[in-house]
Amino acid sequence: MAAVDINPFFSATDFRLFVLILVLGAVLGVLYDAVGRKKIVSYQQEREWKRSYGRSKPSGESGGSVIFRVLIRNIAFSGEIASCKDRSLDRTRRVAHLLLFWGLIIAALSMLLRALVYPTLNASPLSNPLEVGTNTGDGMLLVGGIIMLFMRVNVRSERDSIFRSIRADMFLFSIMFAVVFQFILELADLSGSVTATEAALILYLPVTAFPFLSMAWSKFPHIIYKPVYAIHREMDAAEGYSHLPSPSTVSYIKED
Repeated sequence: MAAVDINPFFSATDFRLFVLILVLGAVLGVLYDAVGRKKIVSYQQEREWKRSYGRSKPSGESGGSVIFRVLIRNIAFSGEIASCKDRSLDRTRRVAHLLLFWGLIIAALSMLLRALVYPTLNASPLSNPLEVGTNTGDGMLLVGGIIMLFMRVNVRSERDSIFRSIRADMFLFSIMFAVVFQFILELADLSGSVTATEAALILYLPVTAFPFLSMAWSKFPHIIYKPVYAIHREMDAAEGYSHLPSPSTVSYIKED
């Protein structure tokens, strides 16, 4: 069946306003977490504390080289993930992180492009080619999220049920729900039923908005802090600064 024309009850202007609200909510949420909870102040204090130990010999690596190395190795390929003795677990966690990281980027960019270039929520790729990007990103998020359900600290280490959610899990669960309702909306749209599409859209909008508007209370800002912190950490190391004190030049060992 042909896809339903969503524009009569959710126009291009409505969609652009919806995406704008999501972007503003995400930005304000991250700013509140960084400034309101004094994360930036804490970070500055940590850098001052690190510099109080003095400076050792710089590595000579340029700032541009450090940024490129961290972005590619640590961020793009999840090199920041701590290793453990279980190599299989390491690989699984890295795959989950990569799927979530790149899936979120692809899905978010697809939604932004749809709002700017092709502003419609119609789900059929024939009526909205950018829906292919959305589906690709959402599929990666869903698979990565399912894997992460079993990899969470409170599940692996504390033996909690995979269905027991804590605050740290809020973003993961909410983004997975948003993905599921995106696919429900697509199926309703492709069914050709106006009633089913309207009902799916009414559910889709608040469920999709929740993970972006709740960032001040979720662990999502950590995803943004981590790359920034990694870059500064590596640049400090290249400049010779460390959180460890410099080795002592005085020996206190008494000889007989």
